Amino acid sequence: MSRFKVYSPEQAYLLPPSVRDELGSGHLCFFMREVIEQLDMSVFANSYSAEGGELYAPELMLAVWLYAYSLGITSARVVERRMVEDRALLRRKVREWQKEADR
Repeated sequence: MSRFKVYSPEQAYLLPPSVRDELGSGHLCFFMREVIEQLDMSVFANSYSAEGGELYAPELMLAVWLYAYSLGITSARVVERRMVEDRALLRRKVREWQKEADR
């Protein structure tokens, strides 16, 4: 019997990891989320028309932008790139953002 744990880098997660577990509950992104949950977002939600495809929730978009701005990131392209690299920005799959912006 080997004394090493099984190493299989290609194995997918059995269950997806919790972002809170990975970052810690005191991370800035969770503070941003708590602040946004206290805001009345109905103005944003009501401003969209029924036309078009599915949209990302205004709460998500505001949380991403506030977190990015708190890090000094003001470019949409840099935000998109950081969402691929930074766990705190990966709360949802927003990669399609870039595709829509390039059209």
